[in-house]
Amino acid sequence: MSVLRRILGTSAETRNLTGLGLIPSAFDRVPGLSKPRIDETSVLGLSTAWGCVTLLADLISTLPIDAYVRDNGQRRPYRPSGSKPAWLLNPIPGSNVTINEILSQTVVSLYLNGNAFLFAPKDPETMEPLEVRVLDPRAVTIHRRGREIYYVVRTSAGVEGVEFGTDTILHIPLITLPGQERGINPIEALRNTLSLGLTLDESASNFFATGSTPTGIIETVDTLTADQVKSIKEGWLRHHTGANAHTPGVLSGGATFKALSFRPEDAQLLASREFTVNEIARIFRVPPALLAVTTPGAMSYSSVVELNAAFVSYTLRPLAEKLERALSILIPLPEAFTRLSMDALLRGSTRERFEAYRIGLSEGWINVSEIRRLEDLVPVNDAAADAYRQPLNQADSALASARQKADVYAILIGAGIDPAEAKRIARL
Repeated sequence: MSVLRRILGTSAETRNLTGLGLIPSAFDRVPGLSKPRIDETSVLGLSTAWGCVTLLADLISTLPIDAYVRDNGQRRPYRPSGSKPAWLLNPIPGSNVTINEILSQTVVSLYLNGNAFLFAPKDPETMEPLEVRVLDPRAVTIHRRGREIYYVVRTSAGVEGVEFGTDTILHIPLITLPGQERGINPIEALRNTLSLGLTLDESASNFFATGSTPTGIIETVDTLTADQVKSIKEGWLRHHTGANAHTPGVLSGGATFKALSFRPEDAQLLASREFTVNEIARIFRVPPALLAVTTPGAMSYSSVVELNAAFVSYTLRPLAEKLERALSILIPLPEAFTRLSMDALLRGSTRERFEAYRIGLSEGWINVSEIRRLEDLVPVNDAAADAYRQPLNQADSALASARQKADVYAILIGAGIDPAEAKRIARL
């Protein structure tokens, strides 16, 4: 009888445990994965999706917005009562909701549902919106009665909806199929990709939370019963975990402890999650660099700058124009429109801005007063600041000829020629 068996005080059994019988004892906490539920809330649980949606919502909602009207081809601010339209200043009267929050909610609704519905009842006299609020897109259904489109809005589950027309509900779809009124839901269309991301997140969380892979295995030369395996395991955990972690252990009876090393990369866990991050960033058309994802050796300063410029041109600009066209419908005048200023995103560094101002000033299409206004500087009381400069090499030909004649006349006078003769020679 071995030393280990004598310590445990048991005798040999006729039923022996095979290697297959030991595996469940060592790996008795392996998690099982179920198909994740895909909806707006669960998708936002993905850090990449959260980063993309919040980035787009924050950028669009912080862009300055104003209303304008075209007057004889010139853009002028639209001021129906001496100031901006009331719904641009206070979209929901009696609340602290700003137009920035309305824009943010609209972008979130677009990218998580594919549709945004704005409730905007109008004043029957001025036709200006009395309020503007974003509705839960899941509570709105679209119906058609002949050529007329109307919307049914439910306030809560199980409650009969209220019907509104297109004069009250403003519908903004992200992308639609021909012949369809409702926009395509990105979560439904890309369910497999998003489901993979959620599954990988759950797998990684379960792996590190349960520790399904043991740190080591105790091997013996003898065959052990189930009770002996349980006793040795519990004794090891009791004496070498918690406050007793990293303390030396003593094994006898030919038992040995073999440490196991496991790297998540071995199961391609990290590589799969990185692939999913790039996939989700591609869905929202957001450069991975803006999500703090960089691949060593593949990203340089110039490539990041170019990707950021492409992000403004191909992601933010189309989104901003979609919102501008939709919000312009809320203004009663057909020649009036809303505009989101992209200048804040394209300002560049101080050196780049000043270089652009220098070129504009020397070319004569901007003056000092306009530059100071763009930089939010105090205006100067000087007529020269309002003047536009003109390069001499681009001056009118008649003015250039007169300047040349005057120079010739000055040279002749300086040489002692009679003024009358100098005028004749210079053809003045």
